[in-house]
Amino acid sequence: MLKNNLNIRFKKFKDSIINNKYKFGKYWEKEKITFEVDFKDGLFNSKGSRDYLPKIFDESIIHDEIIPINGKKFVQLGERKLCTLKKSGSYHLLHLSHYFHEIKKIIKDNDICLDVGSGSGLLQFIIHQNKKTTNIFIDLPESIQSSIALCFTLFPDSKIILPNEINGEEYLNIKDYDFIFLFPNQKHLIKNSSVNFCVNTRSFMEMDIDEVNDYIKYFNNILKTEGYCLISNRVVKRTYFFSYNFKKTSFKKIYLKKDNYYYSKENYRESSVLNLLLKKKEGSHFSFNLFNFIFGIFYLKPWEFFFWNKYFLKKTIFFPLVLIKKFLLTNKHN
Repeated sequence: MLKNNLNIRFKKFKDSIINNKYKFGKYWEKEKITFEVDFKDGLFNSKGSRDYLPKIFDESIIHDEIIPINGKKFVQLGERKLCTLKKSGSYHLLHLSHYFHEIKKIIKDNDICLDVGSGSGLLQFIIHQNKKTTNIFIDLPESIQSSIALCFTLFPDSKIILPNEINGEEYLNIKDYDFIFLFPNQKHLIKNSSVNFCVNTRSFMEMDIDEVNDYIKYFNNILKTEGYCLISNRVVKRTYFFSYNFKKTSFKKIYLKKDNYYYSKENYRESSVLNLLLKKKEGSHFSFNLFNFIFGIFYLKPWEFFFWNKYFLKKTIFFPLVLIKKFLLTNKHN
């Protein structure tokens, strides 16, 4: 097993991604420079303009500045207590704790869970804390530094492998590790039918549609039969939720619903987010149809509906006509 000199390991990882040549979707090619994270002597330090990481709780924080999570001031993850503050830092801990309560009943102890576009990694760390799972993270080189630094902070004695520490393996022996970090071009290291739960939260919406559809096929391949997949994304951002292509997969829909956190009264000004829970079941053939594609825009909150229609009206007469065209083109190529 790799020696757990975490300072050195994090520095070697950071060195390995300097001037990397990886190319991803247009959105992230532009946004990847917003990440800058360090790790030293047991603590992460997020210095970039995009900050996914939580605050470490201590008793000196004024209690009125804390947003309670499930009635508590902090969440215990590994060796640290984490919290969310009203006026500073990231809210990721708040809404990712909400996601865990959505899925905790379908994840069993010691399951294998995989997250694409994991960002801070907080959802995976919450799952691991409660279910003793093996957790796999797939993310861009610049973004994955956040989840690595947080993992080193929370679970320093765990069995962890980083993207730059993988050499020539055809497949990884998943059960050799507690946490596995991979770049997108390493996702083939996970064997088909080896994962119990897959998730994507709020990053499909920022990918090019071909990338999204490739990951949907990937989820279908790596999931065990009876395994689950949660996709939670905005109705529309860079891609439209109902343009995701599930054809040639074996998914059964468990539910499609508005996300309670993002549709709550307190978060009215947040964008509309939908949760789609799927189960891999042989003989099932879930997919969106033309009705979903056209009328899915009505999941938008009124202020969003006005904004997006105004945006697309600059290019066409009526927004649904654009969606129909995209739908027909997508299905023509599949």
